[in-house]
Amino acid sequence: MRKVFYAFFYTLILLYLNSLIPRTYAAGEFLSSYNVSYQIMEDGNTIVEEQISLTNELTTRFSTEAEITLGSPNIYNISAYDNIGKIFIKVSKVSDETKVHAVFNEKVVGVGKTYVWHLKYETPDLVSLNGLVKEINIHKLELNPDIEEYNLTIRYPESFGQVLYVKPGNQPKLFFNKNDLAKSQISIAFGSYQVFNFKLNYGLKNPKITPIYTEIALPPDTNYQKVFLKTLVPAPLDVTLDPDGNWLAKYQLGPEQKLTVLATGSAQIFSRPQKQEESLNFNALKSLSLPQKYWESDNEKIKALAKQLGSIKDIYNYAVKFLKYDYNRVVSTPQRLGAKFILEHPENAICMEFTDLFISLGRSLGTSVREVDGFAYTNNSKLKPLSLKKDVLHSWPEYYDESKKVWREVDPTWENTSGVDYFNEFDLNHFAFVKRGRNSQYPYPAGAYKTNGDEAKDVEVTFGKSEDLERRDKIEMSLTVSSLVYAGFSYEGTLIIKNRGNNQTEKKVLTLKGNNLEITSALTTEIPPIPPFGQREYKIAFKGSAPSQDAFLTAFLGSDNISKEINIKPLTIIYLLPTFALVAIVGLLIAFYLYRKVWNRKS
Repeated sequence: MRKVFYAFFYTLILLYLNSLIPRTYAAGEFLSSYNVSYQIMEDGNTIVEEQISLTNELTTRFSTEAEITLGSPNIYNISAYDNIGKIFIKVSKVSDETKVHAVFNEKVVGVGKTYVWHLKYETPDLVSLNGLVKEINIHKLELNPDIEEYNLTIRYPESFGQVLYVKPGNQPKLFFNKNDLAKSQISIAFGSYQVFNFKLNYGLKNPKITPIYTEIALPPDTNYQKVFLKTLVPAPLDVTLDPDGNWLAKYQLGPEQKLTVLATGSAQIFSRPQKQEESLNFNALKSLSLPQKYWESDNEKIKALAKQLGSIKDIYNYAVKFLKYDYNRVVSTPQRLGAKFILEHPENAICMEFTDLFISLGRSLGTSVREVDGFAYTNNSKLKPLSLKKDVLHSWPEYYDESKKVWREVDPTWENTSGVDYFNEFDLNHFAFVKRGRNSQYPYPAGAYKTNGDEAKDVEVTFGKSEDLERRDKIEMSLTVSSLVYAGFSYEGTLIIKNRGNNQTEKKVLTLKGNNLEITSALTTEIPPIPPFGQREYKIAFKGSAPSQDAFLTAFLGSDNISKEINIKPLTIIYLLPTFALVAIVGLLIAFYLYRKVWNRKS
């Protein structure tokens, strides 16, 4: 997409003045005021009308012309008028800009005299229609000291729905003054959530002459996303959760075998954390604040800086303002530099270094911080750049909010390059592939598993629809117990729970009940979430209380259950004869063997 248009941000006024000797307009000679309205249409096209007031500060000067530069070439239906009528304009396209030269119908003569004129035009560049989300992005206003007042009103159709967020401010505000616009870029989103459809290829290779086990990281559920895994071909041996919540699919590869795994599905993306609380124990908090490679939180300079900054918000602001994004490093596959290096060379940063510095400083402060890698949608590589171009990957951090007991994602890189607040409010354009907390280099995100060369494109992400989020719950349970059970003896069974649905299960309580059985293991057990294609195995201990032809062992898991009928036999000599006979035969064989051994020695 071409350079994003924000009328007032790039609005520059050069006034041509007539006096005894023609000269250019100088600062302090005129004050300007703007009342700007954006009328957004159903298709995202925007009608812009600027009311511009010029007030003369000198008696010997007056303006007759003005030239306004609009920061986009996609400007059309341009017109201008004042209280007399239509104003003559000349339009020219220069590079990525549109220049409008206006010749006024009146002169502004005398101190305090004001000339009011209007500029009207249309542009498709103000609104982004991205999947289920509509976004309005307005750049920070570069204040000119001669701009006395600037007011902006945004109107949009009811079909856009509810305002999801307004950054900064977090309020459904659609009127902005000069102070608002001078603080930071403004971003407004409409919608409830975003949907991404994904198709991911993982290239696996076993270079050894013996079989190996390996694993891949699938996009997991997080506080900001819900993943629906539709296909995973070939099916894995298992999918497990690691301590950071990643979905790790396990495969076995034969000697020198190559294997390509295809994962497809959809992800529902939210701008705010969906889990209200997630308490971490002491060991988890400690492990997520330790130094790692690239996260040199024990470096003396980093420790001193973290102590000086004092809070995670101040650390975020420091990374945003101190580092400079190096667009030249995105041309080829960049080498990761780490926090210690980038602190000495702040001009060489890309998203990895913004993330590493934030994590290192946060961990020095004692905060639990980790890295998120994945896909990020952008329609402007200058304002929202991606660092790994072949598979359009991005990196950003998240920190554990101890007061709210929740993980919060932030993006210092994109706030640095766009001016949009990514600390107080996130967006709907980030899709996490992996989270790295215990290890700064593992697991690898989709796009990093390549057997066909680095040029292969293994990540395909497109916008989806709400219908793509069809939830399919399917739990399979199998229960295995001994076929020979005697009254009064203890036995053990195996319960296997498999998730054959397309989404991760919630925490559930497993309840065991026995009919004419005494359950000696825990009657209730909390089952952690199980990813799609994953399974969990549990041992069940029980004792046959009395002989019965009507004994059952039943396992309940939510609305799912499985029962196993067990025939408990009485402990009588008849039932024990086979056992005694077997013991006798074994004993006789051992005795005969020992006898022959002794006899041979005597001989």
